[in-house]
Amino acid sequence: MNQNTRIRISFIVVALIAVGTFFISYRLFSGTAEPEQIPEIEMAEYAENTENTDSTETKEAAEEEETVFETAANEEHVLFLIKKNDGYLDVYLADGVTLYMTTGIMPEELEEEWQAQLEEGIAFYSIDSLYQFLESYSS
Repeated sequence: MNQNTRIRISFIVVALIAVGTFFISYRLFSGTAEPEQIPEIEMAEYAENTENTDSTETKEAAEEEETVFETAANEEHVLFLIKKNDGYLDVYLADGVTLYMTTGIMPEELEEEWQAQLEEGIAFYSIDSLYQFLESYSS
């Protein structure tokens, strides 16, 4: 092989590596990479809940859905628990052990009725109700 051919091949290999590195780092740091996957059990529950909603709900039904904070005893499956950990609230999966996410919310920011429930854990039956609760106490 002639020296010019080696130089050309080396240049092509280095260029491909550089382009590949740029593409991978761009996807990782620009936020276009795949988001963290929600565990399968949560996605299945979420899909069931969204499939069963009727698009022609009345205003009354929509208003009832807005009160998702309440932890009703007749709900089927707990998906998330909020517990106090190191002075802040953390969100756990239903098992109460697997950490789902941490928050910057201090327990003192909650209303007294919610603070009393922290010992057992505040239960949430859907991801929507969890995020609505967290949004109401963040900033």
